[in-house]
Amino acid sequence: MVSETWNNIDLDDNNKMVRFKKKLQILKKEIRSWVNDCKKNQSGRLVDLRSKLCHIDKVIDQGGVNDDILLTRLDLLKKLHDIKSSDARDYMQKAKIQWAIEGDENSNFFHGIINRKRANLAIKGVMVDGEWVDDPCRVKEEFCLHFANRFRTPAANRCKLNYTFPNRLSSDQLDMLESPISRDEVRNAVWGCGENKSPGPDGFTFEFFRKFWDTLGSDFCAAVEWFFDHSSFSRGCNSSFIALIPKNHDPKFVNDYRPISLIGSLYKVVTKILATRLSSIISGLISDVQTAFLPNRQILDGPFIINELLSWCKHKKQQAMVFKVDFAKAYDSIRWDFLEDVLRAFGFGSKWCSWIRGCLHSGMASVLLNGSPTSEFQFHCGLKQGDPLAPYLFILIMESLHLSLSRAIEAGIFKGIKIGSSLNISHLFYADDAVFIGEWSIANLSGITHILHYFSLLSGLSINLKKSHLLGVGIRSEDVNAAALYFDCSTMKTPFK
Repeated sequence: MVSETWNNIDLDDNNKMVRFKKKLQILKKEIRSWVNDCKKNQSGRLVDLRSKLCHIDKVIDQGGVNDDILLTRLDLLKKLHDIKSSDARDYMQKAKIQWAIEGDENSNFFHGIINRKRANLAIKGVMVDGEWVDDPCRVKEEFCLHFANRFRTPAANRCKLNYTFPNRLSSDQLDMLESPISRDEVRNAVWGCGENKSPGPDGFTFEFFRKFWDTLGSDFCAAVEWFFDHSSFSRGCNSSFIALIPKNHDPKFVNDYRPISLIGSLYKVVTKILATRLSSIISGLISDVQTAFLPNRQILDGPFIINELLSWCKHKKQQAMVFKVDFAKAYDSIRWDFLEDVLRAFGFGSKWCSWIRGCLHSGMASVLLNGSPTSEFQFHCGLKQGDPLAPYLFILIMESLHLSLSRAIEAGIFKGIKIGSSLNISHLFYADDAVFIGEWSIANLSGITHILHYFSLLSGLSINLKKSHLLGVGIRSEDVNAAALYFDCSTMKTPFK
C-alpha cells in the first residue's frame, strides 16, 4: 500500500522539499484510511476466530479429538496471539516503555500506564493574574501567548565581542564542514535518530522511514539536499510541536512546564548531519572546563574535580567560595545574532553560518495542550530542546563565557583558587550549569556577578539568582548568609548536587 501510494503520486513542484512534504501529507491520509479499514476487519476477524475456537473447544470437550482438530486449534491460537501482539506493540509505543521479556507485554498494564501518563500530563487549567482559568480556549491562548513572548525578537541594542578567539578552525576543517552532502550521510542520519521518538507535525517516526527507505529514500535525500543547496526550509517544513513536561507534581502556572520540541523528521535529519560534522571537530575548539556532550570527555569529570578541590581546601585550611549558577531558561534565551558572532569568531565559514541561520530563522511552533495544538507562532531567539544540534551550539556559546572570564581573571576582576605554582581553577561548565570557584571575598563575588551580567547583555543568557547557590569553604555560616542576602541568592552546604 505504501509503495503503490508513494509511486503513484505525481507532483510537478520544482521545490523538492515542498514536493516531499506534500507526498507525505497524501500518504498520511491513505495510511489513516487503511488503518481504519484494518481495524474494522481485525475486529470482525477477532470475533470470527473466537467463535471458531469456542466451537472447536466444545467438540474436544465432547471427546471428538483428532490431529486435524488439534492443528486447527493451534493455528487459531497463533492468529489470536498475532492480533494481541499487534495491539500490545501499539500500547508499548504509546506508553513509551520498552520491555526485555515478551511475557511483560500485558495490555491491561499498558492501558494503566497510558491512562496514568495522560492524567499526569493533562492540563486542566492555569493561574492567570491570580485567577484560575479552566476554559480550554483561554488556557490554549494563555500558553500560546506565553511561549510566543518567550521566543520573541530580542532588543535591537546589544553588546558585541571585541577580542579574537585563540582556537579557530583550520582550512581543512572548514572544507570538511562545508563539503557537499552525500546520500550516505542522509541515510546514516536517518539510522542515527531514535526509532520511536515522539514524531513532530509530519506524524512519521524514523522506524517508518527505515522500513520503507527503498521507496521513500530518494525523495527524502532530494529534500535534504534542497536545504543544503538553498540554506533554507520551505514554509511548513520546519514546524514543530512544543510538548509540555511538568516541573513539579502540582503545576499551576505556565512557568511550571518545561517545553520540549517535537520536531519534524526532515529538520531533525538536517540538524543531525550538521551535528555529526560539528562533533568531529568541536573538541579542538572547547577548553577543558567543559565536559558535557563532547567526544572523549565525561560529564562526571567536573564533579570529581570539585570534590577533590573541596577536600584540598579543607586540608590546606584555604578559604574559598563556590558559586553554583542557574541560567534562566538557558536554551530559550540565546540570541541568534550573538551565536553568529561566536561562530565567526571561531572561524566558521559563510556557508556553514547560512545553514545555521536557515535552521533557526525558519522555525515555527505550536504548543500541544492535551493533544490539541494551538495556533502557530514564529521563533526569533533560542535553541530547541530536542534538536540534535542545540547542545553543540550551546557549548560554543559557553566557550565565549570561558574566554571572557579568562580575560577577567588576567585583569584581576576575579580570582580563582591557585593549586601549586601553575594550576588555577576558577570555573567548570556542564552544558547549562556553571560552577565558579574562587577566593572568598565580597569583591570576588561582586566581580563574577558583574561578568555574568555583561555576558547576559551579549548572549541573552541571564542568571536566575533565586536558583543560584553560594557555598563558603572554611567560612562562618553567618558570613555566607550575609553575602547570599546581599547578592539575593541562596546558600548551600556540602554535599550538594
